[in-house]
Amino acid sequence: MLSISQAAEKLGVSISYLRLAERIGTVPDPGRSPGGHRRYTLDDIRCLKRLGIGEQKRRLGGGD
Repeated sequence: MLSISQAAEKLGVSISYLRLAERIGTVPDPGRSPGGHRRYTLDDIRCLKRLGIGEQKRRLGGGD
């Protein structure tokens, strides 16, 4: 399981971008730890890469 910071690093996006994408429904809500922290699986990361999450940010200008 990966934290949101680890997932963001693997995707080449910021944590805030990943949270925003989740909030507006671009990406599904990941699983959560008992403490409420987002937890991403390697399958989640592969799915997000297929959706082009990192590429979307670059096309939109890449700013946070």
